[in-house]
Amino acid sequence: GHWTLERQGSFPGKAYSQWAFKSYGDHLAVATTTGQAWGIGDQQQSNNLFILQPENDRMSILSSITHFGLNENIRSVRYINSKAYVVTFRQVDPLFVIDLENIEHPRILDELKAPGFSTYMHPVDADTLLGFGQSADQNGMVTGFQLSLFDISDDYNLKTSDQFEFGNRFSFSDALHDHTSLYINTDERILGFPVIHDEIDFLWENLMVTPVFTGAEFYTFADNEIRLVGAVSHSDWLMETCNPTTHDTHYYFYRHRSFDVNRVFEVNSRLFSLSRYGIKEHDIEDLDNVLISQKFTHNDSDCPGHY
Repeated sequence: GHWTLERQGSFPGKAYSQWAFKSYGDHLAVATTTGQAWGIGDQQQSNNLFILQPENDRMSILSSITHFGLNENIRSVRYINSKAYVVTFRQVDPLFVIDLENIEHPRILDELKAPGFSTYMHPVDADTLLGFGQSADQNGMVTGFQLSLFDISDDYNLKTSDQFEFGNRFSFSDALHDHTSLYINTDERILGFPVIHDEIDFLWENLMVTPVFTGAEFYTFADNEIRLVGAVSHSDWLMETCNPTTHDTHYYFYRHRSFDVNRVFEVNSRLFSLSRYGIKEHDIEDLDNVLISQKFTHNDSDCPGHY
């Protein structure tokens, strides 16, 4: 088949990711950030939500909400039915809920302020949003990871049901930039994702950052409580020169992908972890129990993570 351009249009600002867009029939909603970080006057950073409508061979702006979350930028967006949930951040994480029931007159219903920010939001059920992102101090400095459960049962009174902070400012996960790295089972209320944890120390006044764990961690988010249930790793398959927990690999030059587990997924109620080195099946009731494993063949002269 062939793609045919029917209409095109424009809108102010920058869309953060694919999650900034949502179609409502022939109309298109898009959340954007305008201005510059730390800008002043006309360059002051703010956020917007536009509704575009078809008009002949164009898409024109039908309605909008502009200039919310001043001096902040969008970190995540999730549309659920006629509502848009938008997270902005600079020092705290305002979660906005925007009503799109009447697309000609969108309106902000509530704003929840909480520390840190979510880079991805996932609907658990009709009343709950799960947020994955980073924790931050009162000055906006990232301090580690943060998992959040938001109560969205009342559009006019958003609440935080629970937040779980872990790691430190140097901890890393592929899932911060790639939502497909997240494993989320809303029926069993289980979340899993790749992670690198570091230990921070000072030697002669120099900051020393040493990876102490690579792999994937799993958390439950049942009964409005988030807790760690276990972890898995492929570090036993990593070559000595590629293992950041035992060797100076300069892996920080390649932090957008872990050397270890990159994906966690489920097939017919069977839980798997996948890395460049192989695949393992884990007992979902006992993550330390590896049921089946298959190591991949690769060139031992180089680290597969270096790309």
